[in-house]
Amino acid sequence: MHIMDGMLNLWVIAFGWATSLPALLYSIRKVRLLEESRLMLMPILGAMVFAAQMVNWAVPGGSTAHLVGAALLTIVLGLPGGIISMATILIVQAFIFGDGGILALGANILNMGVVACLTAHISYKYVSKVSRRAASLISAWLSVVAAALAAGIELGLSTPVFGFGLEIAVPVMVGWHAVLGVPEAIVTFAAVEWLRGGGHVG
Repeated sequence: MHIMDGMLNLWVIAFGWATSLPALLYSIRKVRLLEESRLMLMPILGAMVFAAQMVNWAVPGGSTAHLVGAALLTIVLGLPGGIISMATILIVQAFIFGDGGILALGANILNMGVVACLTAHISYKYVSKVSRRAASLISAWLSVVAAALAAGIELGLSTPVFGFGLEIAVPVMVGWHAVLGVPEAIVTFAAVEWLRGGGHVG
């Protein structure tokens, strides 16, 4: 769901940076509290999510659809680690591979980093009290849909720059990613269970 430059108006771009930067700075301060074993997993999981996100396709009336990986990063690394890892992935993709705009980077970090990771963190925390396995499935699906909703709102509010209003951008983005959330949930579940077997997930 990378948003390219030229799709957002100035106010939405500014809002993206104004909200994502404080969250990223806060996460950088907090990530030092992570256990050493989890810190060592950050580059490995980051590389896996980076590769998964490179496989994407165009979404009519939106941007792109692809696996996100926010729930996996957040469940294993915690909220600060998840946000930092996702932001790092998006920065590399934007500056080196041209996947996502430079100006729109703040919005992309907000959507896939802050919104997706925060949604995964909250949903996993509460659902895991009932079932840890169900928690990874549900949190992964919700994180993708929440990020798509945020992106759809940003795109819809950017008319006439984007060309489509909320009535098109939001349903298309959320609809496509609600479907994509199913394989995302399955992949996340499998990865979390494998890492739990190795003692990396509580």
